[in-house]
Amino acid sequence: MENNSNRPMQGGQYQNVPRQGNQYQNIPPQNGQYQDMPQGGQYPAPQGRPVQNPPYPQYPQQNNVPPRGNPPVQPQGNTYPPRNNPQGNSYYNSTGRSNDKPAPKQKSPKQKSGGGKKAAVIIAVILAVLLIAGTVIAAVFIAASSGNTPEKIVEALSSGRYGDAVELYEDKYGDGKTNDKLNEELIKRLYDLEDEFKDGEISYSAAMREIEAVKEMNISEIAEDIEKTEEYIEKLNAAEEGTSPEENLGNEPISGSAPEITSATTLNGVVLAASNTNSARSFGPEKTLDGYYDSCWCVNTTEEGGAGASIRFNLSSPSLVGGIKLVNGNLYMPEDDIFKSNGQIKNFTLTFSDGTKKSFTASYNAAASGKFEVFNFDKPVNTEYIILTVDSGYVGEKYTTNVCLGEFTAF
Repeated sequence: MENNSNRPMQGGQYQNVPRQGNQYQNIPPQNGQYQDMPQGGQYPAPQGRPVQNPPYPQYPQQNNVPPRGNPPVQPQGNTYPPRNNPQGNSYYNSTGRSNDKPAPKQKSPKQKSGGGKKAAVIIAVILAVLLIAGTVIAAVFIAASSGNTPEKIVEALSSGRYGDAVELYEDKYGDGKTNDKLNEELIKRLYDLEDEFKDGEISYSAAMREIEAVKEMNISEIAEDIEKTEEYIEKLNAAEEGTSPEENLGNEPISGSAPEITSATTLNGVVLAASNTNSARSFGPEKTLDGYYDSCWCVNTTEEGGAGASIRFNLSSPSLVGGIKLVNGNLYMPEDDIFKSNGQIKNFTLTFSDGTKKSFTASYNAAASGKFEVFNFDKPVNTEYIILTVDSGYVGEKYTTNVCLGEFTAF
C-alpha cells in the first residue's frame, strides 16, 4: 500500500491515513463515510497534528461503565446501578441525598420561651380552678352555717349551755336582730321548756336561767312569748310549793315543807383545779346548784370512776324528800367530747340525816344531754341534808379516777 503520509487534508481531515496495528483510530470519514477502510478495521488517529473538534461516536456501555464525557442527568429518585460495589450501596447524586430514601427532616431547636408560656398558662388555669372551687366551697359552707345557726342556738339552750347560745346569737345576728327561722325555733323551745318543767325534767332555777338567756338576745318579736312562758313556769312552781306531797307521792302521810337545797359541800375526794384557759371556771360542789348544765362538780379519787367520792346537800330546813334528779357528767363543750374524757356516776347511795339510805344506778349520759334523770323514792324521807356517795362510776376515756356531776335537785 502506498504511503499516504503526504496526502493533503480535505476539510481539515486526513484521508487514507495508514493503519497502526491494522486499526484506524477515531478518524471521522469525509462526508460521513470512511474511504478505503479495511474490513473490520478502524482508522487510526492522525499523527503529529491535532484534530479539530472531532465528533466522538457514542459507544455502548461495557461493564456498567458510563460513557466518556459528562453523564446524563438522572431523574430525581433514580439510583445509579452498583459499580464494582459488593455491598450494593447506592450512589449519591449531586445533592448528597440518597436516591432511594427520603432525606431526614431537620429538627428545629426547642424554643424555651414557648415551653415557659405553656407552663404559665397551665398554672393560671389551675389557680383559676382552685379559686372557683374555693369560692363555691366557702359559699356552701356559709349557707350551711347560716341555715344551721337557729338549730345550734336552740340545741345549746336545751343542753344548758346558755352562754354558748347567747354567743352564737350575737356572732350571727347581733343585738336585737333576728329572722323568721330563729323566731320560730325559739318559740318552739319556749313551749318545750314549759313541758319539761311541768314533767319535772328541768329545775325551776335552770328554767329561769334559760329564759334569762333568751331575754339577753333582746328580740322584740318574741318578747310576748317569753313573758308568757316565764309566767307559766312561775305559776307551776308556786303551785308545786304549795301542793301537799301526798298528791305527788302516793298519799303518804307527811309533814314539813318542800325541800330547798341551800348549799353543797365535798366530803371525800379532791376537787379538780380550775381550767387554765378560764380562771373563772371551777369544779366546786356549788356548780351542781347553779342551773348551768355545762358547769359541774368534778373530784378525783384513788379509785376508777371516782368511786368513794361524796357530796353533801344541805336543806334550808327539815323537809320531806320524795326523790332526787341529776344531770350526769361534765357537759362543758360536749361537741369536743370532753364529757367522754371524764368519769360519770354509775352506782350511788343516798344517806339522810335520820340514817336512812337508798341506792340507785344512774345511766351513762352518752349524748351529753342536759335533761334530768329522775329517781323516785319508794317512801319519802324527812331529812335535813342528803349525802350522795359514788359507789362506782363510768370510767372516763382520759381521766380514769375522777367523776363529774352537772346538776342536782330534790323534790
